Amino acid sequence: MITSPPKRGMALVVVLVLLAVMMLVTITLSGRMQQQLGRTRSQQEYQQALWYSASAESLALSALSLSLKNEKRVHLAQPWASGPRFFPLPQGQIAVTLRDAQACFNLNVLAQPTTASRPLALQQLIALISRL
Repeated sequence: MITSPPKRGMALVVVLVLLAVMMLVTITLSGRMQQQLGRTRSQQEYQQALWYSASAESLALSALSLSLKNEKRVHLAQPWASGPRFFPLPQGQIAVTLRDAQACFNLNVLAQPTTASRPLALQQLIALISRL
């Protein structure tokens, strides 16, 4: 009966391999946890930005309705047209600016050849360009 020499150190190698595998699993899990935290933070900031924009829109509507309550006509001398309003936030500020879009020229009218208002829009565009 021939006996093989004792395998010394084999248990140590097995323990080191298991330790290395466990460290790799731990590092992978830690990295995924950091990614999930980043995604959660981004989603939270996105939702907060949506709420801020909804608040700014509500403020603009209330300013316009207050102006219409006092006067029948909307004009640029009313408080809503006085310029940007700034509202402080923990990380910065929001600037709310209202513009009268009624005086803007709609280029989309020229892109649709079937509309009846196309000749008038074309005349208006030519008049605007000639004044530049």
